[in-house]
Amino acid sequence: MPLMLQKLKSKAQSFERWLSRCRDIVDANTPTSVTLQELQELCKEAEIKKFPSSLLIDRLNAAVLEAEKCVTVIQQLGINKVRPCQRFIVFYFI
Repeated sequence: MPLMLQKLKSKAQSFERWLSRCRDIVDANTPTSVTLQELQELCKEAEIKKFPSSLLIDRLNAAVLEAEKCVTVIQQLGINKVRPCQRFIVFYFI
């Protein structure tokens, strides 16, 4: 029984640390910047450790989806970027 309680306590502490990091990221009043990879890692950690479903997890997943959309748009803009013409323009006056 003590071993089972120790494992439960460990899992609860892990969830609390994860929850604290997520709250800091999602909270609009806390100025933080995180990478897309960090957001994805938090989502993956919640999935792997089977944390209970919550509004915070939903918001985190929504933030990841939004960030991935932004990355896609940025990449498309980079591919389709109009490059300035390298040729000289010659004006003829009559």
